[in-house]
Amino acid sequence: MKRRKGSLAAKIVVLGLAIPAVINLVSNQIKINDERRQLDQLKAAVDEQRKTNTAYGDALGANEDDDFVRSTARSKLDMAAPGERVFIDISS
Repeated sequence: MKRRKGSLAAKIVVLGLAIPAVINLVSNQIKINDERRQLDQLKAAVDEQRKTNTAYGDALGANEDDDFVRSTARSKLDMAAPGERVFIDISS
């Protein structure tokens, strides 16, 4: 059986095209994995921020409660309701 001379040249051409394609494929796969890791980190940060936002929203919702407003006005702002007497102990 005779070998054809053209088959060696064809193998070299195919190899010359296949090697850069494989290198490019591996490089792209590494980049994809890095981007997925970054995406997972960003998703975790978004989830954490949503939890924080929910907590802030709950705190803001609590400010609308009349009892909360009254107790905050009395304790932090030293206010009293109309007609209410406030006694301050100055002995201590």
